[in-house]
Amino acid sequence: MILLNNMSDKKIRLNSETSQNSVNEDSFVKINLENKTNLLPIESINNIVNLGDRFNKERQEATQYRLTGQFNTLFTNVLFNTSGPNSWKSLNQPKFRDETFPPDADSINDLDEGEDISYSESIDKYLIEDNGWFGYQDPNPNISESLCKFIEMEPNRNKYSMIPNNNVKNWEITITYPVQVGRQPGEFNDKLVNGGLLIVSSEQVVVNERNMVMFATPVKHGLVDGDNVELKGLSSDNGLYTVVRVGKSNGDDKDYYFTVDINGPITINENNVSSRMVRVVGGRNSVYYIRKFRKIKVKGNSTIENDDYEIFPLAFSQNIYEDVIPKYVFNEEIDISGLRDNLNRPLSELYLTVIKTDSENTFTPIKSGIKMGFIDEVSNINDIPDINRITNDTLSHEPLNDDVTINDNEFYGDVVEYNVLELNEKVLGDVYHRFNSINRENETQVSNVDFNGNNINLGLRYEGYMYKAHHKIKIKNFSNYIEQGSASTLNKPDYAFPLGDGRFVWRDLLDIGADDGQENFLDYPFLNGAHYIDTPINLALERQDPFNLYGLQYTNFPSDRGGKMLEDDILIKRSDNVC
Repeated sequence: MILLNNMSDKKIRLNSETSQNSVNEDSFVKINLENKTNLLPIESINNIVNLGDRFNKERQEATQYRLTGQFNTLFTNVLFNTSGPNSWKSLNQPKFRDETFPPDADSINDLDEGEDISYSESIDKYLIEDNGWFGYQDPNPNISESLCKFIEMEPNRNKYSMIPNNNVKNWEITITYPVQVGRQPGEFNDKLVNGGLLIVSSEQVVVNERNMVMFATPVKHGLVDGDNVELKGLSSDNGLYTVVRVGKSNGDDKDYYFTVDINGPITINENNVSSRMVRVVGGRNSVYYIRKFRKIKVKGNSTIENDDYEIFPLAFSQNIYEDVIPKYVFNEEIDISGLRDNLNRPLSELYLTVIKTDSENTFTPIKSGIKMGFIDEVSNINDIPDINRITNDTLSHEPLNDDVTINDNEFYGDVVEYNVLELNEKVLGDVYHRFNSINRENETQVSNVDFNGNNINLGLRYEGYMYKAHHKIKIKNFSNYIEQGSASTLNKPDYAFPLGDGRFVWRDLLDIGADDGQENFLDYPFLNGAHYIDTPINLALERQDPFNLYGLQYTNFPSDRGGKMLEDDILIKRSDNVC
């Protein structure tokens, strides 16, 4: 304690005595300090850790993925409703056809002569297309509400939007992978691929003044000039041949037609069930099959659920058609540990599967089929699942699945060819989904009487939309090079394929970031024990029959808008020189 006296004299009071001669005593505080850790021995040598090697080891061994991306959508409502609000029937109302609307006459059926326009003129005048969306501007607007407002035909863009509208999902997405379904490749009892790829037509052609035979397949044949192909189930001349030319004589449809040196004519099996082609590589026949995709599992070993993702508008982003670009984010970590693909290999690819909902009972159930080329002969074979020919009509082709929903656990994926000497699955046909609006196929809404008393049949309209269902997300690459060894070969992978003569063949599964000469090598971020992959998805709604090739387009008045094929003004097509 310090006392100040006149700011000059200082007196010190000690703890025990006030005398100037006293000495202060030591003070002790009873605190016990204990140490429960042991010091490293002085002799110990610390190991040097390579941070890069440690990071790469964890990266290659990690099995969890966090997936994000955006949808680049191309949607339209060109196939709008026939009746109801904002439909074909709407343009036949008095407010469109009566030029003096509201009419001065006592009845809307008693119009002043010369002051109304025909139904056809009303359509030409008021039906507008704006960046793929069809609608009209109200001819008698309420100034405060609808002046210059573009009113879209139904179903409008809100029923197609990837972004949920008032908590209603128009689309569902999930993550799937190719899976074994208890059968080996080539054992699928499907008419399209059972025992080889189906041949649907044959035609005698002349190539370099020599008679040959041209064949057609409903899906891509996967052939190039010089390939060897075995033909089976023909009326004659079955056997092994060399492909002389792909495509028609004018160079069209190279993916679906091929020619071999047979002095025709040749006919295929009359029932169209046993005439088949098989590509042959090094004496080994390719096998053809339809893959199935199964829902993936997430962290915790449970199957991915319908609410494990979000879709929302990407800030300040839109495409050239002024449509908002939606962003998708999976909130659960995808876990591929222990999973194998349909060939019993470690997973190298995932698929983002897209499924259209009914948007509150607006659209028909989803049917699945395969995208094929336009081959006339396919029209006579109803059990070929040609997506362009699949409708709700009783004469429709049979779908792979007639009611696809997000609650399914497995989905048809694609048609592929596989040869053990190439060890690559070649996709020959993608699975598409098809739907239409219920209104366009509702028989109770086809009758329409205009306000002049004319009876107009709006018709059943079976043409709908289709879209690609599965979009690849590549997570690993297989090597460009095929390895060969025996049963005792060191580091031979467990998925190596036995050739039956003691030899095994395989492709190495490459590390992430390894470049083996691939066109696009993979190198994506790794953080917090998970891989991050951002994948843009191009999702387009395609009409089933915009050029009326399949007879689905409604051409009676008032007809659906028809497409116009682009003229080939620059490219000159010609057949290949086979000499």
